[in-house]
Amino acid sequence: MPGALGARELGHVLAINSSVFLVGYKALSSGLSNVGIAHAWFLGTVCLAAFQVQGYVLVCAYFVFGTLATKVGKKVKIAEGTYERNEGKRTPASVWGSGFAAAACALAALAFHGDGALCTTLRTGFVASFATKLSDTVA
Repeated sequence: MPGALGARELGHVLAINSSVFLVGYKALSSGLSNVGIAHAWFLGTVCLAAFQVQGYVLVCAYFVFGTLATKVGKKVKIAEGTYERNEGKRTPASVWGSGFAAAACALAALAFHGDGALCTTLRTGFVASFATKLSDTVA
């Protein structure tokens, strides 16, 4: 359950997320535009702050599997005219199309951290949003 986020915890969240983005920049840039990376950084920060490492791993797994699914069917998608523009790199619109519901759940969980039942519901919505989006991407 999310807890109050003090300055120290926020510092840890920022350091962890920024480190992951620096180390993983090459992989991130294969699936996201540079502006998309900046938006994804914010999304990752909020999700890590609200749902700790478990939630953050879910966001990372969504990115990896979603990017792979997009690239696996590239030839078929090009022939159908459905392949992502920009060499398959996602833009901020794609980041928020995939992550808006999750970010809303994360921000609400941070705001209402003392309400255990609400936070459990928000965590369920967070997981469901990425599961739904990944199933759509893979399909």
